[in-house]
Amino acid sequence: IKYKVNDPPNSDEIIILGEYLNQIQTVNYSLPKVTVPTTFTGVLYPDLSIQYTQKGGTDDGTFSKMVAYDGNGDRYEVGSFTGTLKSDNIVITSKGKNDVFIRRYGGSPGSEDISDSVFSVQSPVWKFANNNFVFAECTIGLVIDSVVSNFICNVGNVPITIVNNTITGANSNEFKLGFSLVGRKILPGECIPLEIVFEPKDVGPRNAQLILTPDCGSNLVLNLSGEGVCSGESVPQVNLGPSNLSVKVTKFVKCIFKNTNPASVPVKLVIYGPNASDFSVPFNSLIVKPDSCLDLEVSFIPSGAGLRKATLKFELPTGCISPETELVGTGVDADILVQSIDWKGRRLKTLNDTNLVIINRSSIPQKLIDISFQDPIPNFQFINQPPVNLPVVIPQNDSILIPMRFVPDEEISYSNTIVVKFEGLLSDLLANVKGEGILPKIELKWTCLDAVKPGERGMAEFEVSNPSTTADLFIYKMDFKYKTGDFTWVNSVPENEIIPKSSSKVYEVYFTPKTPGTRADLIEIQHDAAPGPNPNPRIDTTFDAECDGLGLSTVSSIDFGNSLICDQNHYDLKLNNDSWQTPITITGFEITGIGAEAFKLNENFPIVVPPSNFTVLKLTFEPPDAKVYEATLKFKTSIDLDIVVQLKGTGVLLDFYSDNPEWRLEPMFSRKLTVKARTPKLYNSVISSMNLDIFYNNKMIRIDTILPASNLKNWTWNSSKVVE
Repeated sequence: IKYKVNDPPNSDEIIILGEYLNQIQTVNYSLPKVTVPTTFTGVLYPDLSIQYTQKGGTDDGTFSKMVAYDGNGDRYEVGSFTGTLKSDNIVITSKGKNDVFIRRYGGSPGSEDISDSVFSVQSPVWKFANNNFVFAECTIGLVIDSVVSNFICNVGNVPITIVNNTITGANSNEFKLGFSLVGRKILPGECIPLEIVFEPKDVGPRNAQLILTPDCGSNLVLNLSGEGVCSGESVPQVNLGPSNLSVKVTKFVKCIFKNTNPASVPVKLVIYGPNASDFSVPFNSLIVKPDSCLDLEVSFIPSGAGLRKATLKFELPTGCISPETELVGTGVDADILVQSIDWKGRRLKTLNDTNLVIINRSSIPQKLIDISFQDPIPNFQFINQPPVNLPVVIPQNDSILIPMRFVPDEEISYSNTIVVKFEGLLSDLLANVKGEGILPKIELKWTCLDAVKPGERGMAEFEVSNPSTTADLFIYKMDFKYKTGDFTWVNSVPENEIIPKSSSKVYEVYFTPKTPGTRADLIEIQHDAAPGPNPNPRIDTTFDAECDGLGLSTVSSIDFGNSLICDQNHYDLKLNNDSWQTPITITGFEITGIGAEAFKLNENFPIVVPPSNFTVLKLTFEPPDAKVYEATLKFKTSIDLDIVVQLKGTGVLLDFYSDNPEWRLEPMFSRKLTVKARTPKLYNSVISSMNLDIFYNNKMIRIDTILPASNLKNWTWNSSKVVE
């Protein structure tokens, strides 16, 4: 502890300068608790009673260490004790801690006298309205001017004239009177105003005393106190807006903090609060010059959804008021939907276009930065290259369409994954695209159910099959091309028919042959069993429709012509089975008519005639007489159809004659006899030899020679022989 005795004009004050740790506590005064050695100042009256104490030091006067003397020779001592302290006959008891004492040893006493008359002595009585004049916090460099009316009052019976006003104490230079009080006379019962100006030079508590000295009586001491603060101005709030979780957004804030102090101040940037970790600034501390601004970039990376808050504190040196700025932002759990695409079944080689839809259901815009296929499958394509001009921002509650194409080239299922990247999203968004290559097929089958004779009606079936396992077959129309009348649909002409995949449909047809044999027509079918690029192709296909008109055909008549009697003439009767599919059986026959005896058919029945084949029957004509023979040959068949052949033939003789039916021969005369043969035109025979017998009376006639005619070609005559 250091102390000194004040020099005039205040020789009756004792000023103590010291340092304390922890706390100073007296009956009427106390100093705040500190954790480091802190300077304090105490002002005492000569009787060692305390006028006031304050934090901080003073630089007026010279201090000794333990002992000091005043101008009267009185000695002052300072020290500390525990328990009790005895000073002559004065004993002080400690309060139980390490106490401090100050004591004075006086000099020789003065003389005394006694008054000869009775008189009364009155001293002036005055006071302040309040012994403490406390100012509000004041920023260093600023001034607070405070005027209080009726503050100094004369409550006695004697007028008081202020002869001196002094401000003293550790921070006396930071307080001043607004107007001088010297010479001001205060009448009994009067109160006058007081104006004091506070202009702090440093931070922290500032203390001084206003001492008013009257022309008579005791001084008035007014404790002056205030708080010197340094401060600054800051933006009340910085709203960084919404951001996706874990996505950084920044905001550059101009003049977020302004140094309103007359000197440069070191500023520490401290972020605290429930979501402090979501906010950041690029540096922790700096020095801001007087009347200058701090421009600052504030970053926000939300770690959770919803409103996020923290406080940015501009921490100034001790004693300063540190302004704060509220930091707010909104964490957004990004809600983005990338819709999958299912083309389902699409015809091979067709271009199938649609749009990939990306919907931003978030409350903030989202930036699309990349989109691609996961696998290089050429059947899936982006129509545009690039698919979209990147990057592209999708507003909140909005969507974007990206044209897509699917081109299948096989009857298989295709799938791929679209990878979508958004700025700030930790994970890529995935969407599945799939489709199936399909192709209808067509197979045709014609079946004749009934083989019928001309004029009868049978049934046929036209079966249209779709062996495809992937697509339905569409039949636009089908009909018979030539419309011969042999075939007609049981129902109406088929149009706009659907043949489901792996199924078939049978269309019934009436078959009414116009003639025997194979009856045919072309069925024209228009269908869609073909790949693209046309998504709805029309393909024309023809198919043969054939059925058998049952019939056994042969010649309607046979004319054997001339046949020598008793000679056999044969005819190969060919019977054709006009059906290409159905065998026909000849079960028997009969020959009727007046000339039936001349005709014979020597065959073993029944006889089967294979389809599209024939059989040959040997028919014989052997006329017993020379005449015309006519008969009817009728065959019985398995198809309930009689085959009728008209038979005809003529029995003839070989006729020899002479030009002269009579010859007269004179005795002993001779003449030539010409004999001619008249031969018929035979049906199927050739006369290859003739034998002429001439009968005559050999007693009357002699034949000398026989000479055949030389003009007969291809004939060789044997030597004639006369037989008597």
